[in-house]
Amino acid sequence: MGLPKVNIIHVGGKLGRTKPTKDAMTGFLLSGTAVTGGIGLSDPKQIFDLAGMTALGITTSNNPLAVKEITAFYNRVGEGAALWIMLFSNATTLADACLKTNNIAKKLLDAAGGLIRIFGVNKTLPTGYTMSNDECIDADVLQAKLNLQALYADHTTAHKPFVSLLPGLGFDKTKISDLHDCSTDPTFAVGIVLWADEVSGKPAVGHTLGSLAALPVQRNIGRVLNGDIGLLTAYYPDGTPIEELEAEWGNIYDKAYISLRVIYGKSGFYFTDDRTCVANDNDFNSLSKNRTINKAHTIAYDVQSNWINDDIDTDDNGGIPAAMVGSFQSEVERSMRTLMKGEVSAANAYIDPAQDILGTDEMDVVLKVRPKGQLKDIETQLSFDNPFAA
Repeated sequence: MGLPKVNIIHVGGKLGRTKPTKDAMTGFLLSGTAVTGGIGLSDPKQIFDLAGMTALGITTSNNPLAVKEITAFYNRVGEGAALWIMLFSNATTLADACLKTNNIAKKLLDAAGGLIRIFGVNKTLPTGYTMSNDECIDADVLQAKLNLQALYADHTTAHKPFVSLLPGLGFDKTKISDLHDCSTDPTFAVGIVLWADEVSGKPAVGHTLGSLAALPVQRNIGRVLNGDIGLLTAYYPDGTPIEELEAEWGNIYDKAYISLRVIYGKSGFYFTDDRTCVANDNDFNSLSKNRTINKAHTIAYDVQSNWINDDIDTDDNGGIPAAMVGSFQSEVERSMRTLMKGEVSAANAYIDPAQDILGTDEMDVVLKVRPKGQLKDIETQLSFDNPFAA
């Protein structure tokens, strides 16, 4: 029996805590060559640092684009971040790499178990490639954009949403007046990177991916308080210095590209915005808005999938009892407010109790998430003040 005493047992699982989401998991599809004894083509691998890249046999001599882009990614997000990578042939077009039926981009997304939320693609143009850039962007990029949007649609239906980035290949400052207007396109889940981190003009997809992965979902990469991009020089994809086309910064922005600018009085370069290729009045015209709704989607699915085939009581009218409605609503709202604290302004769920559960086996839920606002234009009236003036 032993000495009289008090036993206190710590019991877990009573706070209703929810598991965190992996909303910065990144995938990177890059053209290159297979490495004997290392990474092959169409061979998805997960790494966490530059040592992981080296362990796969990826070097500057055999895969210069991969080294440049993966290094830029880790320079921005920091080593330790999970990154899924896969190589595809330089001879494969971007459009074909992103076509869901070709199982290239899709293969990398699926290899990560549907956890990739930020996805980038970049490639080296093969010798003899003929550019089709009458619109100041290679037609291959524009078709790849449509293919990625279709891939996004399939994955979102399967509750695996993501945002994606493509390189602005084919940019030519002499054709800038004909630059394709991405704000007329329906591809709200895709952004085009129209800047380069080296004079050779290779679009800086890796740098942009790392900048995204380092931020919470609601944060715009163009937020000035994030700091500058950390480079002393920056270019357009034809090697033209960013400063040289200052007169075109507004035009490039209006056509919904992700590019850079200088903010005078501050050092360095800043992202203009996190635009996606869709109209400005579209709710999902930015990567941050997409990332926010994607995170809300995955949380809502995680909570509500627990309800599948559950049995519930019905009231005398055949509807859902008030107590049950309140329980369902609070479960979704609690998860949203816990896992998206600081990322959204509010989250509210509504379930109409007068639903014919017996006749339909279906329950409709209305879930509204209020995103953070973003300051775009700041208008200040500035004048002298004379206290003696009338």
